[in-house]
Amino acid sequence: RTFLAPPIELPCGFTFCSVTGQRDQKAGMWYGLVRAMIDPQRWANKFLSQILHIVNSNAKGGILAESDAFADPKTAQEDWAKPDSIVWMNPGAIQKGKVLPKTPPPIPTMLTNLMQFSIQSISDVTGISRELMGIVEHEQAGVLEYQRKQAGYALLAPFFDALRRYHKEQGHVLLYFLR
Repeated sequence: RTFLAPPIELPCGFTFCSVTGQRDQKAGMWYGLVRAMIDPQRWANKFLSQILHIVNSNAKGGILAESDAFADPKTAQEDWAKPDSIVWMNPGAIQKGKVLPKTPPPIPTMLTNLMQFSIQSISDVTGISRELMGIVEHEQAGVLEYQRKQAGYALLAPFFDALRRYHKEQGHVLLYFLR
């Protein structure tokens, strides 16, 4: 037989408190900074995956070889990519150029530009400056940096207000249980 405790009615609200951010009036949901960063992060992941696929599929490059270049073509086919193997060739095959490496195709430069754009967009969509994140890559006047940090604080104010409200509500619940 299980024992179920009667529900507790708190004068201060629910026993679970949540940290909120900003409210989307249409959807009736709370959201934070991460919602705006989801799409640029997906783009960055997609472009990185595409670049890795190109690099991985072209890593070895392959070879172009004449049929009489190797002493044992089947063994050469199996062992060519292994770094610790010896592939025996027929005499004179190297001097006559009977084996040539395939040149792997280059990674499209536009793909890397799109990946850099999407990574930059992650911070651009939030409006939070690089100064506030501490990743400024150039020297600038201290006054300018201070003003940009202040603008970033104004953007983050609703989230800090929500965190403060959470701590107050959680404190009231904890105090009720302590009493």
